[in-house]
Amino acid sequence: MLAGMSTILVGVDFSPESDTAIAHAMGLARRLDVSVTLALSTFVPESPEGLSPSLLASYAKYAADLKARLADERAKLAAVHQRLQGQGVEVSQVVLDGRPEDTIPNAAKDLGAAVVVVGTHGRTGFRRLAMGSVAEKIVRHEDHPVLVARGEAPPGGYRHIVVGLDFSPPSRKALQAAKTYLAPGGKIDLVHCWQLPMWSYASGAPLLGDNVAQFQAELLGSIRETGEKWLAEVGPIDGTIAFHSLERAPAAGLDFWATENKADLIVVGSHGHTGLRRWLIGSVAEAAVRHAPCSVVVVH
Repeated sequence: MLAGMSTILVGVDFSPESDTAIAHAMGLARRLDVSVTLALSTFVPESPEGLSPSLLASYAKYAADLKARLADERAKLAAVHQRLQGQGVEVSQVVLDGRPEDTIPNAAKDLGAAVVVVGTHGRTGFRRLAMGSVAEKIVRHEDHPVLVARGEAPPGGYRHIVVGLDFSPPSRKALQAAKTYLAPGGKIDLVHCWQLPMWSYASGAPLLGDNVAQFQAELLGSIRETGEKWLAEVGPIDGTIAFHSLERAPAAGLDFWATENKADLIVVGSHGHTGLRRWLIGSVAEAAVRHAPCSVVVVH
């Protein structure tokens, strides 16, 4: 077991995406030699005050239906727990009272979870923009690493990992996490995405103007030099690792690289922006969660 790591907390809602999350959690638990905790989040809201007799009757039926569903979900959780026995991983279960985006981060903190694993339902359009998915909300609120599981869990672990590298402290944490998740003999690609600033193309831009090519060459030289320094600091790794630079916006570039090279995991660091700015422009981490072709780990 890795120091400080006790369990992998996986959100369960009995959907196909939840089954995917469980499969990834079990595989990662074997790799890290930790346990798995299945977490079911559900709740029955209290009766609002001041309801008329007719609305009280309606609420009573609503609450009774929710309680019946909760009993059914507890039985399903016990069945999943039983199914996972004997697979080489210690598995436990917990029922959390509240919405998953609130209860799962709290439970992860209480348990000292190594990783939180969730599935993604992949909602699109206005509904996702207005409400966000549960996976995105957990990524936004969670302090622990979050694995958003997509596709089949690779047998033996993640063999090709793409790390988004912007040379910041969060991306250094992402690199260390990737080393932990890498299957023996696997491959890590450190990918730094870059773009020339828009003003560098402007006619008559101070100092640049006709010197864009020279500026680009100097920028690429600096990126390569920094990338080589990061490679030299990686330390021992059971596999191969290489640095690449890509002229694209970060989120689109990571998606492109992972798709073209058939990666099975993207690891990115989160800078933890909050408030209106985050809601309006998002972050590379949240964009990866929404659009990546494979599973994504967000490291905080």
